[in-house]
Amino acid sequence: MMQEAADCGGSSPLASPARSSRSRDGWGRVVRSGFKDFETARQVVHTLEHQYFYFSNSGAEYKSFRCDSHENCPVKVRVHRDPYDKSTYRIQMSLNEQHAPTPKPPRGLDWGVRGDLQKAIDINPRAGPGTLLHKLSDKFEDLGYDMADPDTAASLKAKIKTFKQGITRKQKGSFGSSPVTRVGLKAWAERHSLLDANGQPDTQWADCDTVVLPGGYHDNVDGVVFSSKALLHNMKTGFINQQQRGGLVLMTDGTYKIAWNGWTVIGLGTIHILVDHATNSVVQRFIPISFLFAKSESHEAFELMLEAVRTTARILYDIPDYSAAFLVSDRQQSFNLGLRNIWPSTKAILCWIHVRRAIGETEPKGLVPLLHLCRSEEMFEAMAGIALLALETNNRPGQAKKLREWVKPRWRNWYLTASGIPGVTPCTNPQESWHHSASPHL
Repeated sequence: MMQEAADCGGSSPLASPARSSRSRDGWGRVVRSGFKDFETARQVVHTLEHQYFYFSNSGAEYKSFRCDSHENCPVKVRVHRDPYDKSTYRIQMSLNEQHAPTPKPPRGLDWGVRGDLQKAIDINPRAGPGTLLHKLSDKFEDLGYDMADPDTAASLKAKIKTFKQGITRKQKGSFGSSPVTRVGLKAWAERHSLLDANGQPDTQWADCDTVVLPGGYHDNVDGVVFSSKALLHNMKTGFINQQQRGGLVLMTDGTYKIAWNGWTVIGLGTIHILVDHATNSVVQRFIPISFLFAKSESHEAFELMLEAVRTTARILYDIPDYSAAFLVSDRQQSFNLGLRNIWPSTKAILCWIHVRRAIGETEPKGLVPLLHLCRSEEMFEAMAGIALLALETNNRPGQAKKLREWVKPRWRNWYLTASGIPGVTPCTNPQESWHHSASPHL
């Protein structure tokens, strides 16, 4: 972030001979004036005597930068409009130009070269530190670096490498600098298609390789549906096994926790029920089938995934109409709208824990847990009336209004036996647990 820590007290070779007197507002001499815009002036700030200044504050009239070449240094520089020529900017030093005695160790790159380096990386993302250094050698020489010195070149290569790694981390953590584009996503989907040019499963993919499902990408949807041959086996076995036990049960949920770049990963899978007769306990396990990497949890994206799963089941396993009898999810409008459009006969089972959060109930033995334990729809309907009366009687109209929405016929499938299949309860905790286990590896 700076070239070398050198004392820049005293006169500056960039000092403007005109209007260099000290001002009355706590600032000292004018270093240079006549800049047409702020950005040009800022670039010059970071070349002053090879000192590095970091952004200090933002005001309505000026922006100031504090010296970061010395420990606890009081020296500042400001860029502001020239009071004698409002159309230009000038650079002005603080009254105290005496730098702190202890220099900071060299680090990073000068601001004067960062913009050019960023452009060079954008043009050729695969360029290494040596190539980038060669392209910007003239710029580094203008900043005072001795490019003929091997130690200087090695130091700059290390700094360029660190700078490039920082860009990559920023891209992975910020949606604003997202490298994912519709064109790039389409190209990636074509390269990883499960089917070859003849419409047959491509033999080049191993069981654990990432593959894009047939119909898993559409130009109108910012998303792609992917899986692997190993996971797709769960599609067939789950369908065959659960069709004999009342119908296929699937679970879906979206999460931002395992998705870089701010995008959403929506998982779709079946449920495996483990019964421990020794302890009389039942454990649900989420078994993934496919995933949707999407810009948002829209109903178009969810429809894309359901249609891709159905098409894949028909092509790979000769299942003509792959659909679920039950789908466990939270009350995402996108899930339910997509479900009605693609699998209209599928019954939506809602996660009761999401219901509890939506209503805002925090009591461990509140009304929502009691309603969740109902054993039939008739019992649920009767208990819902009692719960609403209790909330209104206890002067809790806000919670009563929210609960009334969740007990309507369309959204009431969050009581214990809503699926009618032993062991399948209205809760997405199995998938949440899977997300927690998988996140360190994604």
